[in-house]
Amino acid sequence: QINDNVTFGQDLDIFAASDNTYWETVTSVRAGLIGNVGLIASYTIKANTDAPAGKDKRDTYTAITLDYAF
Repeated sequence: QINDNVTFGQDLDIFAASDNTYWETVTSVRAGLIGNVGLIASYTIKANTDAPAGKDKRDTYTAITLDYAF
């Protein structure tokens, strides 16, 4: 938690098998707006060691999301 209204998040998931490894990481910042409503800015990287030929092994996503916390 950065302050009362802003939080930072970092998640990493790894799924490994003998012939392939997939991982995904999400970095996010959530800013509280009004009450339980917040705004999240996030950056996601997904990677797969066994991508099809000619395809990139990594995808990236940027998102801005309106959020309601319970």
